[in-house]
Amino acid sequence: LAIEAANGTLAAGARAALDAEFQRLLGRFEEIASVARYRGIPLLGGGPAVDLDVAPRGRTVLAYPEIDTTLTELALENVSIKTDLGAQLALGSLSAAAARLLSDIETLEALRREMKGRPRHGEPAVDRRDPPGVVHRRR
Repeated sequence: LAIEAANGTLAAGARAALDAEFQRLLGRFEEIASVARYRGIPLLGGGPAVDLDVAPRGRTVLAYPEIDTTLTELALENVSIKTDLGAQLALGSLSAAAARLLSDIETLEALRREMKGRPRHGEPAVDRRDPPGVVHRRR
């Protein structure tokens, strides 16, 4: 939307319509960031770094980093594409926000890989030194 608004050929009404959709999408993005929770802990809305107990009785604890994807933190809070200049500036802001989000995604992917390697409560543990298919029951 910002690229389309920045092309310099749109009338003010068309750019305003694009901005309305842009603002709606930003609002939805903010809503998702504010409601994503795990056991009441905000995951994307700037909650503090915490240790998550991901199995009953405290057997598996993972450090979840502070991740803040709110519009304020991403410097997208007051971005508008109503004007050609605003659209040009929005492109830079969106590029920087995308880079930040990519870094956060990489952090979460590393956490997902760590969780994937751990057995869930009650599941057999696999010793990586054993041949494939050999499992050991947890005691």
